[in-house]
Amino acid sequence: MIITRTPFRISFFGGGTDYPAWFEENGGAVLSTTIDKYCHVSCRYLPPFFGYKSRVAWSKVQLVNSWQEIEHPAVRGALRYMGIDEGVEIHNFDDLPARSGMGSSSSFSVGILHALLALKGKKPSKSELALAAIHLEQNLLKENVGCQDQAAAAFGGLNKITFGGSSKVAVEPVGLTPLRMKQFHDHLLLFFTGRSRFASEIAAEQVKKTRENANELRRMHEMVDESIKILKSGDLNDFGKLLHESWTLKRGLSSKISTDEIDAMYEAGREAGALGGKLLGAGGGGFMLFFAPPERHAAIRQKLSNFLYIPFEFDNDGSKVIYQKAEANPFHEMDFMILCGGLGTRLKPAVSDRPKPMAEVGGHPFLDLLVSDLVRKGFKRIILCTGHMSDHIESHFKKRSFPVNVSIEISREEKPLGTGGAVKNALPLVKSDHFFVMNGDTFPRVSFRDFYESHTHASHPLSIALVERRFSNGQGNVTLGKNGVITSFEDEFKDESEGFSSAGCYVMRKKDIADFFPEKEEFSLEHDVFPALAGASHGFVYGGFLDIGTPERYRAAGDFFS
Repeated sequence: MIITRTPFRISFFGGGTDYPAWFEENGGAVLSTTIDKYCHVSCRYLPPFFGYKSRVAWSKVQLVNSWQEIEHPAVRGALRYMGIDEGVEIHNFDDLPARSGMGSSSSFSVGILHALLALKGKKPSKSELALAAIHLEQNLLKENVGCQDQAAAAFGGLNKITFGGSSKVAVEPVGLTPLRMKQFHDHLLLFFTGRSRFASEIAAEQVKKTRENANELRRMHEMVDESIKILKSGDLNDFGKLLHESWTLKRGLSSKISTDEIDAMYEAGREAGALGGKLLGAGGGGFMLFFAPPERHAAIRQKLSNFLYIPFEFDNDGSKVIYQKAEANPFHEMDFMILCGGLGTRLKPAVSDRPKPMAEVGGHPFLDLLVSDLVRKGFKRIILCTGHMSDHIESHFKKRSFPVNVSIEISREEKPLGTGGAVKNALPLVKSDHFFVMNGDTFPRVSFRDFYESHTHASHPLSIALVERRFSNGQGNVTLGKNGVITSFEDEFKDESEGFSSAGCYVMRKKDIADFFPEKEEFSLEHDVFPALAGASHGFVYGGFLDIGTPERYRAAGDFFS
């Protein structure tokens, strides 16, 4: 279980210059701070015992069987971006309402990416987290958003954030003494207008008018350094006056930034003693910030008593993991056997100078992609069952560098043994009670975690990953009975519209599976073992897989990995 806490932000100056359409040619900067109002995201891997794969809860609750079904665009995009196929449970709960000008959408993007990365055992830097959230929102979700909110949420604190150049985003803390920081804080008041809006819709008009608003944006950019100079050594009242000038400029950037009601609220605050202020975020609603001498605060709150006043403190932490209970990764101590000793007869017209699993796909040997993917998922003991042209495989992996705790074992066939004989030959190398077996020409797009948990729950000697028969490159014909028990396995493939086929990926229980192996050396899993396990094996159905068994499928796999 992971819980992240990511702050919301208040942006003072420079908003609008953080859009790529502006800063890529002109540079940009903002002055902002984060406050003690937060977006919380919790996530965990969901056990496979429910009637759905994932549960996602925000203002609504969704029970889904694939990430494509998730309605929340940022959740859907983050799961896709992080490459998480396992079932997950994600909850979001915030201190402030969404779409209110406090950078809440980006705080959520930062928070969920931070949580998912932590779930995968990774600790991103603040810069990596900010850039990942920018990529998610701008490139994957195609939102009309700038770059300041993601950086503010990831880093936290009072910062000058600069945009443009090779680093794209640079964050520089504004160092104030504790006394000066308190004086600055004591001049600020925050009110909720009671209105929410979609920032992307308002920003779209502003982006279209970028060239038209060039003079205003340049002036707003200049105000960032002016405001920092005031904070460090000037008269704080000048900060409020500069905010007023900035708000006057901002209102002219788009017709959607303000409304008659918001203008009236702002003028009421000014009449009661505020030196300046601004509507936070893209505009249209949300929160109004005022800057006023502390002795005028009571009068301003009285004047704006119809609006909700929000007390706050500054936050300096940025996004952080506040709870992390590590779930033991069962794969750390589990063996994974890859069958890569076949002759590859069908692929020879396309690949003849190397064993089939070493065919180049996307610029890398296919088997290298498989092994690298398993290592990323936590497997530390991988057994390669080699045969035909085995030297090619062995020499590659002797040179290959993996983390020191990852072991690559070789089980060589001196003569063709078939898929079953290869497993039998390698069985003495297996140390774990349960182990995976996979064909070396197959890339299963399956959640190994869900597959394994389903296998242990079923308590059978064998579990087989299955796909619907419409995937004609599946193996055999499989019939499922109650609770996923395999009632029949026919080796020969039949072109039928219903039913299932093997995807070439299995989980076996070591102490039992050998009892089903024949005494002969050469035999097939599909022909000699699996049919005998009907009624004592389990099927795990999932979406599909890639393989390189024929020239056509080899080319398709190359397109996918490229």
